[in-house]
Amino acid sequence: MECNREELKKILKSLIPAVATGDSREQGRHFIFYDNGIYAYNEMVCIFAPFESDLQCSVVATDILSIVENSSSDMISLIVDKNKLKIKGGNSKGALSIISDTTIMDILPKILDTEWWELPENFIEGIKLCAFSANKSGTLSRTNCVWIKENYIATSDNLRV
Repeated sequence: MECNREELKKILKSLIPAVATGDSREQGRHFIFYDNGIYAYNEMVCIFAPFESDLQCSVVATDILSIVENSSSDMISLIVDKNKLKIKGGNSKGALSIISDTTIMDILPKILDTEWWELPENFIEGIKLCAFSANKSGTLSRTNCVWIKENYIATSDNLRV
């Protein structure tokens, strides 16, 4: 299938807040292509973006985003071939290992059946403004989280809020 590179890049970047970093479970570092959408799920947060395709696979988020960002073409081709997602656009191409038979693929329908909330347009901006004060070492797990309630977003590293 072919898609617009800039549109795909925008979608993938919008999912980054739900992509896990560090030593978290492998699946949390993936983008999941499923049922005409792309998902990022890190066991706490699931973010969905509509994306018309027949793809059903999971790939490492940073790998696909890097290929899409570095492509010089306006259009990108995404094709599943055996256990690889082949990506081609202009002079850039790559083949990423996919996980198509995983736990997340089994539980995603259950996640989709739950209540979803639409985020305000400035949600990502709010997260970026307070993310600097979240503890990045992971030694105090309660301080490396983002607290969200109604119209408030907060983080702390045990020194700043």
